[in-house]
Amino acid sequence: MRTVSTEQIQVAVAAAVVEANTRLPADVVEALEGALAREESPLGRQALAILVENARIARCEGLALC
Repeated sequence: MRTVSTEQIQVAVAAAVVEANTRLPADVVEALEGALAREESPLGRQALAILVENARIARCEGLALC
């Protein structure tokens, strides 16, 4: 049986939390971009554009999605 240290677990969990909070899965980003391309409402387009931009900023800057 393999032994895993608490430090290894802490590092792995921390990395997973950062990943989950800064990177949307590619299929989600593609769905948002597709919805933006199809949306007819100006307000809807604005909201979707903000979501797409937030995802880009979070990925590039390592900031949490908002």
